[in-house]
Amino acid sequence: MKSMNPSETHENIENLCPLDVTELKGRKTDFELYLDIAGKPVLYAEGPYEWSLSEIERLNHDGFSVLFYSKSNDDKVLQLLAQQSMDPVTLLHSDRVQQEQQDRVSLLLQTYRDWVSNVDLAPEQHEMAEEATTLVMETVSQNPTLIELLQALSEHDYYSFHHSMRTAAYGAVISIKLGCQTSQHLHDIILGCLVHDIGHLKVSKETLEKSERLNEREWFEIKQHPLHGMELLREVPLSPVTSEIVLHHHERVDGHGYPHGIKGSELLQEVKIVAFCDVFDALTSPRPYQKPVEFEQALSFIEQNALEYLDKRSFEVMGELIRGQKVKAPA
Repeated sequence: MKSMNPSETHENIENLCPLDVTELKGRKTDFELYLDIAGKPVLYAEGPYEWSLSEIERLNHDGFSVLFYSKSNDDKVLQLLAQQSMDPVTLLHSDRVQQEQQDRVSLLLQTYRDWVSNVDLAPEQHEMAEEATTLVMETVSQNPTLIELLQALSEHDYYSFHHSMRTAAYGAVISIKLGCQTSQHLHDIILGCLVHDIGHLKVSKETLEKSERLNEREWFEIKQHPLHGMELLREVPLSPVTSEIVLHHHERVDGHGYPHGIKGSELLQEVKIVAFCDVFDALTSPRPYQKPVEFEQALSFIEQNALEYLDKRSFEVMGELIRGQKVKAPA
C-alpha cells in the first residue's frame, strides 16, 4: 500500500506516545500515527491503514524506527500489541526490542547533546561532556532494567521523559561551570537527571496530568515518587551521587522539601544543581496546569520567589548562560 503524504498536525510531540514500527508489520491500524520531524509531529498515516513489510523496512532505512500516537488511542495500541505471538513481557525482553529501545534513548539524547554543544564551554569541557554522554549510553545499553524503565516512563509520562533529558542538559552544563572535573563524575550527574523521575511510574496518569489543584491524597502520591524511584532502581548499580539525586531532588535548602525534609547543609551540591534545573525546566516547559514561560521570565520568577530554597550558584550560572553576563544572586 502506498504511503500517504505526511502533513502538519496541531498535536504536541510531548503529548504523544512512541510505537515501534516493527509492531505494525502485516497489520492494520485504525488510529493516526505521526513522524517526529525535528521535534514536531507530522501526520504520517490515518486509519484504516495497512502496513506492508516493505514499508516498515523503508521507514527503518529512513531513520524512523518509531512512530507516535495520541494517548487517547492507548486502548487500541494495547489491543494491537496483544495480537503479537509473544506475550508483552517476553516481547519487551527480546534482544530486538531491547536494541530498538537503546536506539530510541540514543536518539532522544541527541537533543541533550545539541543543547550542550551550543553552550560556551572550553574545548576540554566540551570533550568531557561528550565523554560523559558516551559513558551514560554505555551504562544504559548494558542494563536492560534501565532500558525497560526509561521506555516505560516514555509511555506512561512522556512529559517527564523529555523533562528528564532537558534537566540532564542543564545539569551537565551547570555542573561543568561549577567545577566538575571528570567525565565519570559528570556521568553520575547526567544519569541521575535521566532517571530522577522514574518514580512517576508509580503515580497515576490522572494525578500527573491533572490541571486542577491536587487534593491531599494526590499530593501524597506525588511526594512518594522519589522513594518509588529508588525502589524501581534497586537492581541497577548506581553511584552515591546518582542515588542522592533520585532520592533528594525535591529537597530544598530551607528544609521544606520532600521526602525527608533535609536542609541545605546536608544536601550534596550535585543534588542542589539538579533541584534547580528541575524547577527551571518545569517553568519553561508546557505542563497540564500551566503555560511555559521564556527563559528570562523563569529566571526572574525564581529570583523573586524561589531563591530562598533553591541553589543560588546554579541560578547565577544559568543567568550568565542566558543573559550573557555575570549574574549575582540576591544575598
